[in-house]
Amino acid sequence: VATAPLRALARLVGADEDLEFVEFAAAESDIAGPARERLEKLATALADRDALVLEVGGVYDPEIDADEMRERKLEAAIAARVETLPATDGAEPALASEVRRAALESLFREQFAPEALEELRAANLSPPLAETTASPAEPVLDLAAYLDDLRDRLAGAQPLTDDELNELAEARAAAITGFFLESSTIPAERIATGPVGPVKKKDAGGNWVRLRLVLSAP
Repeated sequence: VATAPLRALARLVGADEDLEFVEFAAAESDIAGPARERLEKLATALADRDALVLEVGGVYDPEIDADEMRERKLEAAIAARVETLPATDGAEPALASEVRRAALESLFREQFAPEALEELRAANLSPPLAETTASPAEPVLDLAAYLDDLRDRLAGAQPLTDDELNELAEARAAAITGFFLESSTIPAERIATGPVGPVKKKDAGGNWVRLRLVLSAP
């Protein structure tokens, strides 16, 4: 089987960009606008080249995708915990930031331990702004840093399985295959299923997950 470089094929149809990759946002399988435009150009290039077969595999990024998927799980957990928090006793409703802090602290105690929460809080105390001999000032909690640490620790603790990552990779491959089949540009017999797994380091693309397409001529 001979592999045909998609970059050479792109030049034949006057495409400036590389048609070899389809880029996905973290934890997403939808084909974004720019990626869709490249697929349309690739479809045009392949329409009259019946001898070429397009291999579509699925990829996930074990860092970018995993981080975003854990973040989303945490946000869902926060929203669910907010619903279970007791109502405030005061006449004024609690601020959204206060409710979110309470939810984060509740989840943290449950995930780790009350002692761990106190240690994290102590680690985010700053020296007092001013101090007098009559009334020594108390250390000040750096609330923004404290909440960031809560989120980071909780996000990192969210469970995520290889099956979930592979399902995302398969959904990306299915989205690309579906694009060609729905547009009737490439028949099903000219689309082969490629392997599913983590993206190769050489294909990594910053904040995007790049899925490499392969052309072959049997």
